[in-house]
Amino acid sequence: MPSPSGSPLRHRASPWWLLLLAPFAACDRPTPAEPAAASADPMTAETGVADARVDSELAVLRRATARYHRIEAAIADGYVQILPCLEHPTEGGLGIPYARLDRFDTTIDLSEPEILFYEPRSNGEFELVAAEPVVPAELWGGEPPTMFGREFHHNVDHGLYGLHMWVWKSNPAGTFAFWNPRVSCAFEAGP
Repeated sequence: MPSPSGSPLRHRASPWWLLLLAPFAACDRPTPAEPAAASADPMTAETGVADARVDSELAVLRRATARYHRIEAAIADGYVQILPCLEHPTEGGLGIPYARLDRFDTTIDLSEPEILFYEPRSNGEFELVAAEPVVPAELWGGEPPTMFGREFHHNVDHGLYGLHMWVWKSNPAGTFAFWNPRVSCAFEAGP
């Protein structure tokens, strides 16, 4: 699967068919790190002004996803793994996407994100790193949606518009960047 820029992705065997089947079909974790402050985001550094509205809306997303630091909680709430861990050879990783397929509609609501991203850790656990609102491109129609002055990326292969939001792992490329150089798939369990 190519990235938005057309570069190849590195990933293990792809269980993409889970996305098609999903509509039909515990261990202690350390306390998660504090989310990166939105004011430290390079996006706001471009203008030199922190946007209080962006900070406030991202706080909604953090509150909505805070209970999912334990991947078991996300699974219990209906999130399913839709792809293996995704990593670009030079730009960083996305992690493992877990989706609530019943939320794939034209509603963009940060209190109910469609996709959560987890980074596999060396101890066999998973760290929540990001969330993403998505809308099916066919249902949305027309131009991609925008939020916070950013256009949602178009994933042509999967027919979705989405905007990554790195609210649980700081991203030097920016809160809304597609890849995060601090995310790796090195500890994903093999097939």
